[in-house]
Amino acid sequence: MHIKTKKLIIASVIVALLTMIAIFWIVARSAVADLADTSSDSDAGEEIEPTFLDEALESDLPVIFSIHMEAKSARECGGVNTSCKTDEEFVEMMDVVERMIDIYNETGLKGTFEMHIQWIQRLPKTDQGRRLIQAMIDGGHEPALHHHGMTQSDWDGYSDEAGASDSDEYLGSMSDYLEIVHQFEDDWGVELTTTEGTGLKTDSQEEWIYRTSDDQNNSEAYTISDPDGVCPVGRPVWTLITLPNQPRSAQGYTSIGHTHFGTKNAACTENIGAQLLERINEIIDEGYDSNDVINFVFHPMDYGTDADNMDAHDAFYRSLSEIDELYGMTVQQYMCERVDICYE
Repeated sequence: MHIKTKKLIIASVIVALLTMIAIFWIVARSAVADLADTSSDSDAGEEIEPTFLDEALESDLPVIFSIHMEAKSARECGGVNTSCKTDEEFVEMMDVVERMIDIYNETGLKGTFEMHIQWIQRLPKTDQGRRLIQAMIDGGHEPALHHHGMTQSDWDGYSDEAGASDSDEYLGSMSDYLEIVHQFEDDWGVELTTTEGTGLKTDSQEEWIYRTSDDQNNSEAYTISDPDGVCPVGRPVWTLITLPNQPRSAQGYTSIGHTHFGTKNAACTENIGAQLLERINEIIDEGYDSNDVINFVFHPMDYGTDADNMDAHDAFYRSLSEIDELYGMTVQQYMCERVDICYE
C-alpha cells in the first residue's frame, strides 16, 4: 500500500473519530440542559405550592368552603318564575364559578359546590358548563346539592310538601328531583351526598348524609363590627365559627354549622375578611380539637358583583393559604376523615 493511501486512511479515521466526539458532546449538552430545565420547573412549582396541598395532619384545622349556587342564578328564562338568567347572563355566572375554582386550585382550598337543581340541569348543556363540572372533579372539589322548599324564597320548584303541586312554580316531586340527580351522578361518576337548604325536613332523602347548616348550635356566634358602614344593610353583622364542632344528626343528616361571608362590595369583604382572619389566628393560638372545623359559605352572585369585590375575596383566600395550621377540605372529606362518617 502506498504511503499516500495510508495517510488518507488515517486522516479519514481521525475525521470520523472527531465527528463522533462532536456528536456525543452535542447530545450530552442537550441532555444536561433538559435536566436543568426540569429541575428549574420543579423548583418553581415548589416555591408556589401552598401549604394546603401537603398531607393533612391530625393537628391541622380544616377549612371548608360551601358554595351556594342558587336557582335564580341558573334558571332558564321563559317559565312562570321570572327570576332567571339569559344564555348570556348564565355565561357570566359560569365565568364567576370558573374564577372561584381557579383561585381554590391556586391556594389549595377545596370547594363544596352546593348546586340547585337548575345548575345540575343547565351546566351539562354547554361546553363551558361541562368543563366546569370536570374542573370541580379534577380539582378535588365536591359537587353537592342545594335545595329550597316552597316556603323559601327562590324555590327550585320541587317538593313533597303539602300544597306544592298546586303552585304555578311546581316542577315535580322529590322523586322527579332525584331522577335528575341520579342521571347527573351516572353521567359524571360522582355521589352527591352533601346538601343544604330549607324544606329539608319534608323533602329529606336518606342518601343525603351530610348537611351544612346555619343554625348556631355547637357554633360560636362571632360579632362582626362595621364602624364605617361599608356593609350593606340587611347583611348579617355576625358570623359563625364552627368551634367546637359536635356533628349531629338532624332529619337524617350529619350536620355542621357554617360562616356567612357573602358580601357584595370590596370594602365590606375586606372589613369582614380582616376580622375573620384575626379571629381564626386567635383560635389557633388558643388551641382547638382535632374534629373542629371552619366552614365558610359563599354565593357566586355575591362574589361576582364586580371585579374589585372578586379581587378582595381572592386576597382573603390567599391570606388563608398563608396560615400553616389550616387545611382545605370538602364537606365529604371532613366528615369521613375527621368525624369517621363515610359514604358507602
